[in-house]
Amino acid sequence: MSVDLTGQGGSAYGSGSHLNRDVAHGVLMALAWLIFMPSASAAALLKNIIPNGMWFNAHLACVGAGSLLFAIALGLLIGRDEHGEDDDLEKHYALGVAVIALWLIQLALGALRPNKNPEQGARLGFIPTALRPLWFLAHRIVAPLVIILAAATCWVGTELMEDRYDRYDSIGTYVLQRGFIFGFFGGIVLIVLFLYFTVARGMSSGIRTRRNNHGFHTLTSTQGFELA
Repeated sequence: MSVDLTGQGGSAYGSGSHLNRDVAHGVLMALAWLIFMPSASAAALLKNIIPNGMWFNAHLACVGAGSLLFAIALGLLIGRDEHGEDDDLEKHYALGVAVIALWLIQLALGALRPNKNPEQGARLGFIPTALRPLWFLAHRIVAPLVIILAAATCWVGTELMEDRYDRYDSIGTYVLQRGFIFGFFGGIVLIVLFLYFTVARGMSSGIRTRRNNHGFHTLTSTQGFELA
């Protein structure tokens, strides 16, 4: 077996800079949407077992890293127009546009979230605290939708890579195989779901507890949105 590390493979579709750009785009998208963004959601989902409110810092860090990688990956497409070449590519573009739209909506929701407590007043002077339950619901719905759509986009993208390039054209094309990246993604999802249903959910059922400087105090399940 011979693997070209230079990205100068001899596939029928192309080589050199074209291959390097496709590989960079694919790797960045996989990191953003199959690792960092799911990890951001996992931090929020498992907030009851992450100590001292560190889940929020982890959530922000993963969203920031994922968004940066996503933006760079999109930037690699500037000046490139391949519309109409094949159906899979059109599907990839359409899914990508939907992911961009939901990503922007989710970022806006994060930036404009209402304050938790009425005494804090309206966020930015115009977003009332009363909207927090609705905001929480929207934020929770958009998150899995955008991750599922992004995963589907990555799936189609790996099909395109496999159609265009030989597996051994470069180390990148070797890594960007569906079995490898989605096996890793599936492992993350299974671990998070296991922790959620066996640990986190049990801790938050009925009455939720939260640690503050004076020990623990309780919140009813209907007030759970305040923990977000």
